[in-house]
Amino acid sequence: MLGRYAAGIRRFLRTTLTPNDCRRIVSTQQARRESSFLAMLEHGVYANPRSPYRQLLVHAGIQLPDAVAQVQALGLEAALDAWYDRGVFVTIDEFKGRRPIVRGDLTIEMRPEDFDNPLLVQHYETRTGGSRGPRARLVVDLDLLVHEAAQTQLFLAAFGIEAMPVGIWREVLPGAVGIKTFLRHTKIGGRVLTWFTPRTPIARLEDVKYQLFTMATAAISRMAGKPMPMPDYVPPRDAGRIAQWLAAQKRLGAPAILDTNTSTAVRACLAAKELELDISGSVF
Repeated sequence: MLGRYAAGIRRFLRTTLTPNDCRRIVSTQQARRESSFLAMLEHGVYANPRSPYRQLLVHAGIQLPDAVAQVQALGLEAALDAWYDRGVFVTIDEFKGRRPIVRGDLTIEMRPEDFDNPLLVQHYETRTGGSRGPRARLVVDLDLLVHEAAQTQLFLAAFGIEAMPVGIWREVLPGAVGIKTFLRHTKIGGRVLTWFTPRTPIARLEDVKYQLFTMATAAISRMAGKPMPMPDYVPPRDAGRIAQWLAAQKRLGAPAILDTNTSTAVRACLAAKELELDISGSVF
């Protein structure tokens, strides 16, 4: 997987999306929304016997022709509402494997990979943070990340903050969000100045392979002229370091965006208040 990931990252970083590119990507997504959903349903759900979604749909008496007819007749949202009422949904506890899916006489015991989209190219694999239960497996497709980057650009532009520098305070791999945040911002020409991580890069034996992924990303991004900062360990108890970085950006006349969790954002603000640091203009 490392070789596929390295090749994919090179292609991903080779080009930068312009604002016009981002608007075109998102508008095309919107225009093709129902047809894309139905194609995914046919090839990624009904063609996949292990899919929990397929089992739920079939148990509700909804075969593929029925699903297509309902989406075309009712529209996507209304069709999904109707399926929900018939038990076609997955709760967060079911998705994370905390309990089996039970609908009437149907019980589905899942494996983490059963929720994988077989249509994605598996460039790399990560884990959820696991703060509320077992760490769930996530597969990341760099082509899909292009679409996420386009959406990020439109979101930032809506608030007029697309030119602000970015700092990240997120977990390293196998946590998914940190490296995806760097890749999304870099794809749209953003400046990611630093990456703080609340977790040590190597805390378990399995982390060694993820450190290799991180180092490969850093090396390839440097060669592409879009260097990724190596993660700097800053635990939540040291939030003062984050506040000092934000204050330094303020003094430079370039207040920054800090991409982090809500709880750690609050810690950074409290630290700035305690240390009497001016972080006004910062965006969380």
